[in-house]
Amino acid sequence: MFHTKINKQADLATLEIQKLLSYKNESGWAVLSKGSSLVVAGHGISILKVIEDFDKWKGQVREKGFEFCFTTYHAKIRLTPCCRLDIPGSTGKVPETMNCPDCNRSMETFISYKCCHIDGPNVHH
Repeated sequence: MFHTKINKQADLATLEIQKLLSYKNESGWAVLSKGSSLVVAGHGISILKVIEDFDKWKGQVREKGFEFCFTTYHAKIRLTPCCRLDIPGSTGKVPETMNCPDCNRSMETFISYKCCHIDGPNVHH
């Protein structure tokens, strides 16, 4: 997914997948769809907040529709934490630059290391 889009503008599906991948590093993620159409995808915390606050926006649902009201309220309360994408070194060619799937700004590059203690006695996957 990453190396095939290095020199091409990312399509909408790729951007949404990158967003979901970045959310896994934070509070998890949630997706609301209607059939095969995406209504909203977001951080787990902000989607949960929309559901918890249903009483605050439910009065508009009959007039404007559930999807519209849900996405409007989500846009109003959503958090904008940093977006982080982890690209495993085993994927092959890593892009020199990558734009943020949320705001399209150029992302900073960081190198991190990971050990999962695969051969240890208390292995958790």
